[in-house]
This record gives sequence, C-alpha cells and structure tokens, in this order.
Amino acid sequence: MEMKRAILRHSDPSESSSEGSVRGEEGSLEDRRLTQEAFEERGWRIRNEGLPVQLFVDEFPEDDALFEPRPHAEFVPEPQGGYWHEPPPLLLRIRVKPLQGFVKLRDRRRRHSEAAYHIPLCHTDEVHRFDLRDASLGVQQARRFYGRLRERYDGKQAVLRGWLHGVEMRLSRGTTVEGNRMGELLTDDPYIRMFRAAGSFHEQDLQLAL
Repeated sequence: MEMKRAILRHSDPSESSSEGSVRGEEGSLEDRRLTQEAFEERGWRIRNEGLPVQLFVDEFPEDDALFEPRPHAEFVPEPQGGYWHEPPPLLLRIRVKPLQGFVKLRDRRRRHSEAAYHIPLCHTDEVHRFDLRDASLGVQQARRFYGRLRERYDGKQAVLRGWLHGVEMRLSRGTTVEGNRMGELLTDDPYIRMFRAAGSFHEQDLQLAL
C-alpha cells in the first residue's frame, strides 16, 4: 500500500523548522530523511559500537494525586457547561543525553511533539503495585527504590549496547555504566526490574526509542 503523504507546512519542501515538515508517514525513513542504505549503515554502527550517553534520573514527583490508581477527576466550568478533567500520570524514566559519537536514526531536527531520548520505567499511577495490599505503602516503597536509582545512575556516563528492533534499541547485557562494579548491569538492575514489573512495560525488553 502506498505510504500516506502528509501536507507540508511550507511551500518549499527543503525548508526546515524546529517542528520539521513531514514528507512521509510519521516515523518512516522518508520522514526521518534517511535512505534505506543510510539506515542500515547506522544500524550496523549502533550494534557494533554502542551509543555513548549521559544518564539522568529526575527527582521523584511530589504531587500525591499522580500516584492515585484511579485519578480524581475535577470539574472545569465553562460558559457553555464544563467538563471533567483527570490529570494524566507522569512517566518515570531515565533520561538519556547523547554524547559525541551517538548515532541518530534521523537527519532532521526533533519535533516538539516528540519525546526526548529516554528509557521508560513505569507511570506514576502504577507504582502503588509495589505493595498489592496497601497502595500508600507501595508508593512509599517505590519512592525509596527510586532514590537508589538516582544514586546509581543520575549524571553517569554510559555506553548503551544492544540490537535494533525497528527504530528501537533493545538494551543488552553489554551496556556499561560509569562507576558500576563488575557484574552490576543496567539490564539486570533489581530496582529497574521492579519499576518495569509494576507497570505497562513489564513484558518488554529495556529499550530506547531512536
């Protein structure tokens, strides 16, 4: 089936912006400004050389409402009536900053609508599952374990290694993190595994969308 074309924002198809004009289906090689040959060559480099990065773990959110298994909806009045609003949960993640030598699978600037590089852990409305009998204790336990993740990974340099599945890198045991002792693997970290097991990523390999 022929790939759907998106309407360009600019009359000149070569003109770029911070949003980036879409030439093909979003996420396609055409949209990413890559040829098949360039994609395969970069994929080979990623698999064989890894990706040098710096890791960041933001502070644990303070808003207790984010951790409710069923978010409390608030009514927002409007002249014509109003609507019910439920605050969306936040994604707990390890942010990834590319360093020199990082291979990107795109030749256009990242759009504002596209998330920055990150390794997802779980959503805030899922961490109550750390204790299946008491949701509040589950959140407290998650907060403690998250603090240990920050101590271990925040600000650390790493080389991410693995294999490509489409435009996602599935991390392997070859991934190394600055300061980790022999046998301490990001992919086997018990705290990372706990957060992944608590949420919607429990059946997926540790991954980085490129």
